[in-house]
Amino acid sequence: MFLTERDYYHFMDSQEFLELCKRKDYVEKDLKQFEKAIELARTFLSQKWRLSGDIFFDHNLRVAVILVQNMADSGVIIAGLLQGILKYVKEEGIEEKFSREVVELLQGFQELKELKFKNTNLEAEALRKIILTTLKDMRIVLIKLASKLDNLQSISALPEKDQKRIAQEVLDVYAPLAYRLGMEKIKIQLENHAFKIINLKKYQGV
Repeated sequence: MFLTERDYYHFMDSQEFLELCKRKDYVEKDLKQFEKAIELARTFLSQKWRLSGDIFFDHNLRVAVILVQNMADSGVIIAGLLQGILKYVKEEGIEEKFSREVVELLQGFQELKELKFKNTNLEAEALRKIILTTLKDMRIVLIKLASKLDNLQSISALPEKDQKRIAQEVLDVYAPLAYRLGMEKIKIQLENHAFKIINLKKYQGV
């Protein structure tokens, strides 16, 4: 069965993901690393549920799809597949299986979550500046943007108030970050999904 790129947002089979990677010309070495990351994520994250009602493994796989579609490098894709894994696997184990680069991306992703939590009362512009000046590797932001995009696409299980809060945060913080980093495709996708949540009638032109 051949799937369009749009279908991949909702299709969570790892073999289809690897087929997409082949079509995007990732080399065999990368594909083997992706397979290892998928198996590790499945082992530890396939029974961990998100507030949206799906499991973290499925979320991570969809995030990796978005990263592949945006031609992210292999280290970023592996980190996308392994979001949250440091709660269950020691850094040394990740470094041994993959690389120090992947460990640092995962650490940075966690630091970004903590940074956001510690600065919840900041204005959006100030938070964006802190993110841009604090993170050592801007590729971490790409993983976050992909994660936010998937969150917007799987947000319907949350209360409407929470949906609108998350969508507004995306418009205020993450879409401008995508623009600042030259990620136009993700910026447009984030804005479209967020605006649809905040004002469906206006989005539909009603």
